[in-house]
Amino acid sequence: MSYLNNTISVPKPITVTLKQVAAWDLEHLNAPCEIKAGVPALQRGLVWSPRQVEFLWDSILRGFPIGSLVVSKQMDSQKRRGDKSGITHHLLDGQQRANAITLGFHDPFARNDVKVRDNKSESILWLDLAPPTTSCPGSQFPPNSTREFLNSTREFLTRVTTLAHPWGYRADDNALPLSAADARAGIKSEYEGRASPLGKPSSLQLFPRWSNAPVPLSWLLVAIEDGKDENGQDQFREKQDFWGIVKGRLKQEAAERRWPKLALEVLQQLSDTSSLNQIYHGVLRAVQTPLVILEAPEELLATSRQEKSNNDENAENIASIEHLFNRLNRLGTPLDGEELAYSMIKANWPDVADVIDAVSTRRVPASHLVSLGVRASITDSRSGKLARGMTIPRLRAIAKAVPPNEGEVASSAFEHRRQIEEFIGKQDSSVGAVGKDRLARACGKVDKWLVFDRDNSPNGLPPVLLSSFARGSSDIYLFLLRIADQLGTRDPAQDSEWNSLLPGLATLIHWFTRDDKLTIADLLLASTAREISPQNVRDGITEAIEKDLIVMPRHPDELEKFIKFPDGKHLMDWEWWKSLIEAAPEEERAKLQNTWKPFLKRTAWGKELLLYGQRSYLDRQFNDYDPSRKDLWENHNRPWDFDHIHAVFYFWGKQGAYAHFCREWGDCIGNLRAWPFEENRSYQTDTAKEKLSGKPNEMKWSLIESEAELEAFSQRHDTRFKPADARALAEAIKTRFIRIYRDWYNSTGMSLILLRKPSLMSPGSTPQLEVTTDSSLLNNK
Repeated sequence: MSYLNNTISVPKPITVTLKQVAAWDLEHLNAPCEIKAGVPALQRGLVWSPRQVEFLWDSILRGFPIGSLVVSKQMDSQKRRGDKSGITHHLLDGQQRANAITLGFHDPFARNDVKVRDNKSESILWLDLAPPTTSCPGSQFPPNSTREFLNSTREFLTRVTTLAHPWGYRADDNALPLSAADARAGIKSEYEGRASPLGKPSSLQLFPRWSNAPVPLSWLLVAIEDGKDENGQDQFREKQDFWGIVKGRLKQEAAERRWPKLALEVLQQLSDTSSLNQIYHGVLRAVQTPLVILEAPEELLATSRQEKSNNDENAENIASIEHLFNRLNRLGTPLDGEELAYSMIKANWPDVADVIDAVSTRRVPASHLVSLGVRASITDSRSGKLARGMTIPRLRAIAKAVPPNEGEVASSAFEHRRQIEEFIGKQDSSVGAVGKDRLARACGKVDKWLVFDRDNSPNGLPPVLLSSFARGSSDIYLFLLRIADQLGTRDPAQDSEWNSLLPGLATLIHWFTRDDKLTIADLLLASTAREISPQNVRDGITEAIEKDLIVMPRHPDELEKFIKFPDGKHLMDWEWWKSLIEAAPEEERAKLQNTWKPFLKRTAWGKELLLYGQRSYLDRQFNDYDPSRKDLWENHNRPWDFDHIHAVFYFWGKQGAYAHFCREWGDCIGNLRAWPFEENRSYQTDTAKEKLSGKPNEMKWSLIESEAELEAFSQRHDTRFKPADARALAEAIKTRFIRIYRDWYNSTGMSLILLRKPSLMSPGSTPQLEVTTDSSLLNNK
């Protein structure tokens, strides 16, 4: 028997241009293609670093192969809300490359509002026409960067700027963030002679600091094109015409920005040089580069063997689309545990994923929120315990569960599926859609209870602390989601009481729990099983304290009395634990080790406590910061640094009789402030007075009370040699630390939370029944 004529249908590879790939998202490019690929629901968001984008385009401009893309016919189950029209295929492998390619064709300065898909980081891709290897008068590159570029493997200096780093990255192979000094210099260079923005500049307002002649790569890719001939073939401009088009576009922008002037000057200086010839041929090569697209056979995505043979709801039961996605992504940027679970949910439950993606913004990453949403939806309050996390096979079984036949009892998997869909909500009008948006409403209510608002909730948490709380104290956040959902719109009159209670409860548990937040969450759930009320929540906290699950915060007055300095020459020997704990009478040491030591560890160096103190400033300066975007603040996960008010230059690694004493206090939050990364002078020699004297707003935002206090922070090297100056510095740091702590303690009504029963009162402390909820210095209304 002959098998030579036995064949099967295998999709043929498709060859496209890079511009056609970019046109899938940037439709105005007008580059027709036989397919139009969209991102399926199961795909994760953008995870490539700027370095990966820069190196991909260096490869393209040099003619290196960049691999193929893998697509499938569009799957109904993987459609996303908000998809562009005309999608024919779904992109299974190569999403990060496709987005990087699209970024190269995106013109951020065009007079339209078109954005690259998911480009919430507002990235811009540039090409420097005169890298350090070019003989360019007045080079902007520092000497060390020239050496780094020469030692790199780059040929073309492609540069990415982002919202987090609008001044760009280093020009070496690692593409690390610039120093604070370079970032400041970048801002100063752009705004020399005119007022700089009040907040952090956007990527549209700056350009790569380490560059001589930066030009958006998209301008070059557009300038090379010269229409089509009579046969429909692409035509490309000659070199002279090409550079003429580029100069014309630069002249249009030169009136508003500095970088077009730099590029025009370089083009005038270099004229017809080998470096410009190399760029012309690189761009010409890029627009003609073919990219191969491989299509997965339709039968590959049919029901998998496991789905056919496994009826056990705890079995793997993995679908073919998951198999393919997981295998293709093993070679790319790795998925972590939560992302893998979320990809599974998106593969089998895309309608749930759409809601999660929308709700997660400015809260927590979607992959984390989905686990909380699932647990919240299936928690039975009567059980007295929150639902625990689920395995991926169990989640998969729930997503695939089918309703019972008439007369049959629904499976537990289907009951959980119904609960999840009712809680998270389907936002379309399909058959069976619920559309209650309970998760979104619960998150909104928790935000209202917890989040700082200058007018309505001045004692709330800044978004970065809400996100930290939701990630680091997930079980407590889950409890709040649960009661927010159950309360719904009932009892709005209680909201003010919740607003007074919950910021304190959240930070108390987040910062002061010993090691078991899940047990505390269960206690809170049990205490509110019969009735959800602020008083019952307080009773749950009381029980947690009685079980010694929480390190007791001390009254600020008690803290001030506890931290003492010795007189005379013994000052140089002072240390936190040796002087405050080990020097105590033996019968008291064990108690101090269990109470005061963990309390001080959580406060004296508690940077989140400092952020709470600066909540008004964070709201003013960083109101665009979205802590849920893991890709937005790559390599530098926040737009601020912690700046030492008394500079580390004067005490770290230095000698002197009181140098060790100064170091003991140098990293206390009383000597720190959150300050814009690009302005951070923590490794400079500026004193506190040089930074802040005569600047009342900056003093207020830095939580400095007076010019006299600045003086104590500003004694340069004398703090290491003169006991009076060393003591004055430590006293100033201690005073500011206690002021920051007192603001949290009073603003969150901590005495009302803690001192519910006489047995819980600290020895020697007095119940604070009238709680101060306003601090003229720290709230900065």
